[in-house]
Amino acid sequence: MMNSRDKKVKAEALEALKSRSGKVIAKATETAFARAAERSFQFPFTTATVGRNGAFMFCRYHKTGHGIDLETLAEHEDETGYEFPINMLMVDATGKELRVTMGGEGSDRITFH
Repeated sequence: MMNSRDKKVKAEALEALKSRSGKVIAKATETAFARAAERSFQFPFTTATVGRNGAFMFCRYHKTGHGIDLETLAEHEDETGYEFPINMLMVDATGKELRVTMGGEGSDRITFH
């Protein structure tokens, strides 16, 4: 049975993991948008982001007169957040795709395929 100190340490570790994975996903998404623009992707874009532990988020990005709107289509995340490696697939309205792998083996590396 965990004492209150152990519970606090576990909660802090989980928050650090979520923070790290969130930052890596945000950076990968930003870079993917830049690469999509270079490749003349057409809106809307759909992304599927999936962690090793089954955490996932499916989103659609629409271009509007005010910028880009995000629509979350489905998501699941447990208490650990997204565990590395994390994979993302981005598909545009014409079927063009980008694939991204994030992290793995203690690294925050972002690899485009």
